[in-house]
Amino acid sequence: ATITWDTTKPAISRLAWGLSPEYELGTLSEAVPKKTHITNIENLSPNTTYFFELEARDALGLKTGVTRMQWKTLSLPDTAPPANVSNLIARTQDDAISLDWNNPADSDFDFVRIVRSTRFYPRDPQDGQVVYEERGERARDHNVVAGQTYYYTAFARDTDGNYSSGAVVSARIVGEGGVLLPPELP
Repeated sequence: ATITWDTTKPAISRLAWGLSPEYELGTLSEAVPKKTHITNIENLSPNTTYFFELEARDALGLKTGVTRMQWKTLSLPDTAPPANVSNLIARTQDDAISLDWNNPADSDFDFVRIVRSTRFYPRDPQDGQVVYEERGERARDHNVVAGQTYYYTAFARDTDGNYSSGAVVSARIVGEGGVLLPPELP
């Protein structure tokens, strides 16, 4: 934390801080009187309330003021991704591929984005065509053709925008009468 304060006259200041009004964590004192004061306190914990006391003394050493306050440090940003969806299954139908899964139990879970490709499993949430982006646990991909293999990756996203590593599944619709058609050549 960087703490700055001004005094009306040149003063020598002492800053004490702690987790309680006992100011048990440290004290910093200045050696030269000045009007504008600045100090840095390092190694503070995130999302923690600290108490501090500022004491100012004039050039003769007489106490000119005491200020007692408290502040709370900021929380660290959430960079932890949510868990992947579980039990991801692809079922083929005559004209669609149905996808089912279970959403992660993370308290900050936001939605699932399912991305597909005809080449290989999408590596990230932007790698391929988005076929689903909601909070549910079921999707149907109608834009499919028989004989083509489709690779799907389901990415869970949390409310801070972090995506999971992705769960994968692939499927291919067979031709009429259950005959498996050869894959299309590019």
